[in-house]
Amino acid sequence: MSIVAKDISEKMIFSRYGYDYHCIYYNPDFHCGVWKMTDKNTGRFSGYEVVKGLKYKQPDGSIVYRYPGDELFGYLGFYSYNLDRLLKHIDEWMELD
Repeated sequence: MSIVAKDISEKMIFSRYGYDYHCIYYNPDFHCGVWKMTDKNTGRFSGYEVVKGLKYKQPDGSIVYRYPGDELFGYLGFYSYNLDRLLKHIDEWMELD
């Protein structure tokens, strides 16, 4: 069987929508972390994303926590230049689990 989704823990460095993403903090127990964004063309800092992995069952029955899509931002993902603000989201997610 094929693997459909990649676990968020394997996405420490990736690119999408003209940005390079580098994970600067990841909590494996709660499947959440912070990624620093850099503009691919200019190399300039573009902000941070904090995300909580979305539980997903692969066709083979294994469970992964995938990076949430754009439609889930505002719920499982947030963007900001303020790192302290984003770390508060992680604290809130840990309190809810």
